[in-house]
Amino acid sequence: MDRHYFIDDMRVIVEINEVVNQIPLMRRVTFYKIRKNPLEELQEAEFKMKYRFSRGTAVFLIDIVKNDLAGDSRGGFIPPHLKVLTAIRTWARGEIQDDAGDLSGMSQPRISLVCKEVALALVAQRAQWIKMPQSDVEQKHVITGFYSVCGFRQVIGAIDCTHIRIPKVCGNIGQYCINRKEYSSINVQISFIAPN
Repeated sequence: MDRHYFIDDMRVIVEINEVVNQIPLMRRVTFYKIRKNPLEELQEAEFKMKYRFSRGTAVFLIDIVKNDLAGDSRGGFIPPHLKVLTAIRTWARGEIQDDAGDLSGMSQPRISLVCKEVALALVAQRAQWIKMPQSDVEQKHVITGFYSVCGFRQVIGAIDCTHIRIPKVCGNIGQYCINRKEYSSINVQISFIAPN
């Protein structure tokens, strides 16, 4: 009698396997958020208000780093221009990454990775823009220039900062833009080497 139960159970298992094998496997469908292109959709004044750069300057920055940001086009590919614009907006406006993500169709962790990628891509281009005297001859020439201009000894460069007044910033980040003299400003750093 036990044997008949076992054979009946085996027949049921075989029938279940046949039914399961007939059902096609459904892959999980991935839905990606729609990503708009601010370069095409925004007017110049609105673009400058949101990104603190003109459209031309943003395109210049994109062109500088686009080869370093070109990634894999599988899945939720983010084009280099959207990576740069997202990072610029996050940095310039001091936005919470969730808010920047909602605007650009990316998650908060992706925003964090994009900001890191763009920062590293910009740092990789530093040799084009940051120049210091390398050889002893160049250093002596700059030291002589500084001494002749203002009497400083053994100086090869100077850095200064100043506050540039900006329109009052509203919202949660407004408090971060108020300087010690109690007006809204942005801190600008300037470097200088002696003229030839």
